[in-house]
Amino acid sequence: MVAFVLLVWFCAVNPVLAGQGQWAGFLYLVPKASSELGADQKARMVEEIKEAAREFHNDFKPDSQAQDTIEFLKGVKFDLMGKAVEGPSPVALIRVESANIQKVDDFFATVGPVIGEWFFLDFRMGVTGQLNYTNTETLARLKKEAPKRGDGKEQPNAVVFPLSKNAEWWALPTDRRTELFSSHEDKFGKGHLGHNGVGFLYISKIYRKLYHSRFIDPQQDFMTYFEFADTDKPVFESLLSGLRDTAKNQEWKYVKEGPIFWGKRVEGPAGLF
Repeated sequence: MVAFVLLVWFCAVNPVLAGQGQWAGFLYLVPKASSELGADQKARMVEEIKEAAREFHNDFKPDSQAQDTIEFLKGVKFDLMGKAVEGPSPVALIRVESANIQKVDDFFATVGPVIGEWFFLDFRMGVTGQLNYTNTETLARLKKEAPKRGDGKEQPNAVVFPLSKNAEWWALPTDRRTELFSSHEDKFGKGHLGHNGVGFLYISKIYRKLYHSRFIDPQQDFMTYFEFADTDKPVFESLLSGLRDTAKNQEWKYVKEGPIFWGKRVEGPAGLF
């Protein structure tokens, strides 16, 4: 069972990681079994969230120029390696992003107490950074083939996927890790595509964003975020199964998956409850 905790801010951030990236906070909302949310309580919570979100661009309609964004996700399912997680599951998730870590902190510090009256809160943190295990050719292909991000009506599905790498992975030299991300059939066997090769099979249909959590949030090493259209659900399932197929992608032998939150993007906090 996944343990959900009250909102805790990870203050001791490694300053080396606080570079030019975008900080993101992910707040999972899990209903308290003994609490029943009434109309008045819902209205108060929605207004508190709206007020705290005033300085953030509503990411239901993405703006590539916006630095401070907020997104509201209504839960659909919550599973671990394809199996439902035992115990209470999050019914909603709020993602806030800013280049200023203090803005992320302030938002959750403001809404945490009022939401925490009715929900157990699990807070996770990450920051964007430079892409590793890649080269100039791969970066150029990513730029060319990555999809244009749609709004919440065009691409309503959102997936939040925390994961970690085991100690054996971090003990590998960088060049060996880079090789595992590529095909190298001569080293890893016929049909090996690597993480990058699998990803390129589906990149044109799936929006993806990666956040680094190692040394920031002990719950995971990475937070991965995806968006896609209803018609592309099978594409995302194929991407996930391809990454998990260690004949195609031996890098996944070193992965420890966290529970996956599957959600729908909604236009505002009222849609969460």
